[in-house]
Amino acid sequence: MAPPPDNRRANAAAALAVVALAIAVAGAGYAAVALPRDSVGTAQIRAGAVTSAKVRNHSLLAVDFRKGQLPRGPRGDEGPAGPVGATGPTGAQGPAGPAGATGPEGPAGATGARGATGATGATGAVGPTWGTMWEASRGDVSSCVPSDLMSQILTLEQPSRLYVSAMAQVSAAATADMQLSVDVLSGGGTMGTIDTGAAMTAPVVPTLMTLTGIISDIGGVVDLPAGSYQVRFRLAETAPCTVAITATAPTLSVVTLGVAQ
Repeated sequence: MAPPPDNRRANAAAALAVVALAIAVAGAGYAAVALPRDSVGTAQIRAGAVTSAKVRNHSLLAVDFRKGQLPRGPRGDEGPAGPVGATGPTGAQGPAGPAGATGPEGPAGATGARGATGATGATGAVGPTWGTMWEASRGDVSSCVPSDLMSQILTLEQPSRLYVSAMAQVSAAATADMQLSVDVLSGGGTMGTIDTGAAMTAPVVPTLMTLTGIISDIGGVVDLPAGSYQVRFRLAETAPCTVAITATAPTLSVVTLGVAQ
């Protein structure tokens, strides 16, 4: 005898069939409800499934389109200039360029003001300087009394020696002895002299007599300090001092010779 049917198994099979049918009918709606979060990717989206109707307006960005796919809009107004940036560092100096052609010569500049006169230099040593040519008047010389044929003042700026040259046209009424001399005086005293030495005989016929040399004293040549001196040209008759002697146009020249200090 066959066993009785199992009603519990029949009921279970029927319930499973109903669930399968419900899934088939519900399709994607059920899957949307049943799929877990972040489980749908690019692979699950069918090609062409995303249309404009499925995209929310103003939700896409420019980067979502290919280059050139979006048309360029009109150029906007130029914005205000930005602040000037900081000056950059100076670059390296470039190589020198070729020399240009020489330009024309410019006009001469105005003459500058004359500079101030420089200080006077030190006075140099005194060189030879000719003194004044002195000339006495003509006339007879009194016998026996020394007569000054001429006498002048000479001023020396520097220590010097004196070189003298004297001459006179001399004649006598009769034979007589005489002497010519040049003396240098200071304060009444004789600083030095030069003379013809021994007495000379004055001729009756007028004769030119000369005297030259450096003023000296018994110690030799005299170096006169700077100052003023009397220079005297004299004619003297020696004893017996009885004959008048005439000296015509006597002259005397003096040369100062500077002395190194």
